Amino acid sequence: MMETSRCLVDAERDAQSVADKMVLVAERLAWGGLPAVLARPRRSIRAFTPAPVPNGQLKNILAKARQAPQACNRQALKLKVVTGAQLGDLLAGGEGWLSGAPTVVLIFADMGAYKSPVERDYMPWLDAGVMMMAIVQAADAGGVGSCIVNPHIRQSSVNAFTGAFNP
Repeated sequence: MMETSRCLVDAERDAQSVADKMVLVAERLAWGGLPAVLARPRRSIRAFTPAPVPNGQLKNILAKARQAPQACNRQALKLKVVTGAQLGDLLAGGEGWLSGAPTVVLIFADMGAYKSPVERDYMPWLDAGVMMMAIVQAADAGGVGSCIVNPHIRQSSVNAFTGAFNP
C-alpha cells in the first residue's frame, strides 16, 4: 500500500511539473520570449547583401547550432563557414544565387560516428536537419536572413569540394 501511495504522489508531482511548464510556455508566448521566436513564421531569403554576417552574430549562431541535439549525443556534425564565392562552380544547384551569399555555413557529418549501416542511412540527415533549424532560428532571432540549401555538388567536383571544405 505504501508503494502505491508513493507512485500516486510521484505522478501528481510530475503532472504538476508538466502543468507548470505549460503555464511558463504560455507566459513566454504572451510576452514574446523564446517560444514566441520559435513559433513565429519565417521565410527563406535568397537575395543577400554583400556584407558578411558580423563576427559576433555569426559566433552566436554557430554556438546555438552546436547546442542542437544530435542522435545519442554523438556530436558527429562539424561546421565550416565559407562564402558563396568560395563555392564557385563546384555546385550543380544553387549556383545562380548561392554564389552571392557573403556567409555560408556548411554542415559535415562524421559518418564513422554512426555505428550501424542503417543509422548511416538516416541519422546524419536528421541530425543535420535539427542543426539547420537551430541555425535558421538563431539567425532569424538576430535579424539575419537565411535559407536552407542542400546543394548538389558536381560529380566532377566532389574531390575538390571535399579537399577544400571538409573540416
